Parts: sequence; C-alpha cells; structure tokens
Amino acid sequence: MSISQLNNVTEALGGLNVKFTLNEPMAAHTGFRAGGCAAVAVFPNTVEQLIHALNVADDYRDSFPTLVLGGGSNTLFCDGVFEGVVIITSGIKRYSFSEPSADGSVLLNAECGVSLTALARYASEYPKGDQFALSGLEFAYGIPGTVGGAVAMNAGAYGGEMKDIVISTVCYDRSKRETVILDYDAHGFSYRKSIFSSSRELVVLNTTVRLNRAARQDVKALMQKNIQARRDKQPLEYPSCGSTFLRPEGRFVGKMTEELGLKGYTVGGAQLSEKHGGFVINQGGATATDILNVINHIKATVLREYGVALECEIKIIYCNSREL
Repeated sequence: MSISQLNNVTEALGGLNVKFTLNEPMAAHTGFRAGGCAAVAVFPNTVEQLIHALNVADDYRDSFPTLVLGGGSNTLFCDGVFEGVVIITSGIKRYSFSEPSADGSVLLNAECGVSLTALARYASEYPKGDQFALSGLEFAYGIPGTVGGAVAMNAGAYGGEMKDIVISTVCYDRSKRETVILDYDAHGFSYRKSIFSSSRELVVLNTTVRLNRAARQDVKALMQKNIQARRDKQPLEYPSCGSTFLRPEGRFVGKMTEELGLKGYTVGGAQLSEKHGGFVINQGGATATDILNVINHIKATVLREYGVALECEIKIIYCNSREL
C-alpha cells in the first residue's frame, strides 16, 4: 500500500466518521493472541458503516487486499505487516426476536458482529419470566467468535451446526455493490464450509435463525453440559483458535497425534496441547511463526506416518496474500 493510497483510504474513512487505526496489532483481535499488524484496521459499528468501508477499500482492490474479520477466533495473521485493510465487525451487534409463529417457533435475527455465545444466552433467557425458552442454539454456547463467522464456516459442536437453524442471510455483494438475501439452499452448507468460505465477494451482514420453544431448565442444562465438556476436554486456559485441523473422514486428529507422541510438541511459545491433541496453543510469548512451525510439523508427521493430509480449520493470513 503506497503512501498516497493510504492517505486516500484514511481520508475517505474519516469522511464517513468510521473509526480506523494504522499498524494495528492483530494479536489483540485474534484467538492465538499472536501475529503481525494490519496496515489499516477499520471498526464499523453499523451495517451501513461496514458497507461504506468495504466500498472505500474496494476502490483500491487491484492494489491491496481487504479482509473482513469478526471475532478473529479462527484466524492467524503471520508475523510482519499485512499490507491491506482489515475490517473488524465485532461492533455490529444488534439482534431481535420475532413474534412466535403458529407452531411456537421464533425467528431470531442477529447482525454479523453478535457473539455466538451471547446469542445462545439471549435465546435461553427469552422471553423473560416464562418457563419456556428458545432451543436450537445450545450447541453454540461456548463457541468463540461472531455470527458472521459462524455462518461463513458453518460452525458447529456437540451434534449441532449453523446449517440446522439458519433460515436466510442478508449479505453484501462487493462485486455488484448491493445487498442480497440468500435463502437456505443458497448458503451451500457443508462440513465447516459455506458459500462465504469460497467467495470473497459476499460478506455476511445479518442472519435469521429459527428456534423452537422448550423448557427453560432443559435448555440451560444442555448449555451447561456443553460448556463443561469444553472445560474438561479443551485447553481453554491458553490462547488458541480452537480445533486447529479439520476432521479427516474416518479419523480423529487427536487420536492420531496422541498415538504418534506429538502431544506437547513445542516450538518457542507454541505447543500442541497436552490436554487435547487437536489444539495448537500459545503457552506464552508465541509468535505466529512458532505456531506455524508446530502446525507444519504435525501435518508432515501425520502425512508420513498415516498417509493422511491434514487440512487446517483455522484461517491463515499471509502478509502479501491476495487469496483471502
């Protein structure tokens, strides 16, 4: 990004009254708490500001990349400077409930920056003073990140996925510079993927999910069961991006790494967790390079010993990458 381009972008953002910073440390906005800086980081608080920021950045899309980031819970920025614009949507967090339908179901609409765990909590507490709550988001309780990222990667756990509850999504088409409503089929959901994970042009603005009435005590009990399972099995006390690798068909990453004696493998401040063999963690002071070295060692060893090519579930952003 040249000085003149930087000046033009920041002047345009300032004119829109959108908060932005220069050389923003991405460690403050991502799960590993490691990595480099973004040349420009933008912090919209409304969907309208997000669209304006996208349009400003896309005026220069042939010169530098733009990345939209939610909670950053699944993203690692490599060491160095990402010479582009990172738009962080976690400030866009309005939500609303519809009136119950004839069958008792309720539609919950949430903007892209709403915390997924908070959304599950909202559902469990709605409506106030009733013995019934809303069921369907219990699986999401404890999943870090935002609604936009959850829809984009079809986040899931404990037998539930976003594809089970999503009805429609309003997104912004960067190539056409217009909003688009996607019905369920248009999402293209599959294991940890959707149309958003394969298209740089579409950005989630808000999504609508269908939830059903259930006894409040049952909803809360399942949420507590799920969060306790996370605490028991996952190294939540350390910064990480959750499960580092996608689950290969017919295999379990944790089982393979344990059999190979890889749990506890350490480079610098990064380690393959001794508690869960599918989580790479930051024990303290890890650089993005440390983390990548652990990841690459695990991948190479599993491929050599089992013939299984592991695919990262986390998103890795390289400083000069054009493929985001």
